[in-house]
Amino acid sequence: MAPPSAELAAGAELAAAAVHPFVKTVRSRFGFTVEEELRLRYLVVGSATLSLFGASVIIYSAVRFKELSRRFFAIRLIFFLSVTDLLASVFNVLGAFVDVHTVLITETSTLCYVQALGLLYFNLASITWTSCFAFTLYRDVVPSYRRFALRKYEVYFHALCWPLPGVLSLVCWLSLIHISEPTRRTP
Repeated sequence: MAPPSAELAAGAELAAAAVHPFVKTVRSRFGFTVEEELRLRYLVVGSATLSLFGASVIIYSAVRFKELSRRFFAIRLIFFLSVTDLLASVFNVLGAFVDVHTVLITETSTLCYVQALGLLYFNLASITWTSCFAFTLYRDVVPSYRRFALRKYEVYFHALCWPLPGVLSLVCWLSLIHISEPTRRTP
C-alpha cells in the first residue's frame, strides 16, 4: 500500500488533469507540475513586492528631500532608475495573472502582450539608466574630468534612456507580430 502522501499527490494530479486536460502537456513541455508552477508564481509575486517596496522607499526619499536631489546629481539618476524598477515590478506582478495553460491552447491574451512589452521596456530602461549612472560615477571618480560638468549630461541621459528602450521594445513587438502572423491564419 502506498503512503498517504503519495496517494494525495496522485489524487491532486488527477484532479488537476480533470480540471485542465492539458496539464500533462504543460508538465512535459515546461517540466513543472501545477503545484511547482504555483510556487514559482508566489516567488515572483513575493520578489516583485519586495522590489516595489524598495523602489517606493527610494522614490519617496528623493521626493521628500528635494534639496538633496538638487545638490547631488547622482540622487536624481537613482530616482529615475528606481522609477523604472518600480514599474518593472508592477509588470512582474501582472505576470502572475497570466494563465500559461490558456496561452498554450488559444491565442495569446492581451494581458500577456502588455506584460511582455512592459517588462521589456522597463527592464531595458533600467539597464540604460544603470549605464548612465556608471558613466557618471566614472566621470566623478577620474580626476581628469570636472565634477560640475556632469549636470549637463542629464538631458542626454533622458534622451537616451526613455526613447531607446521604447524603440527596441517596438521593434521586438513588431517582429513578434510579423513572425506569428502566418501561424495564426487558418486555411
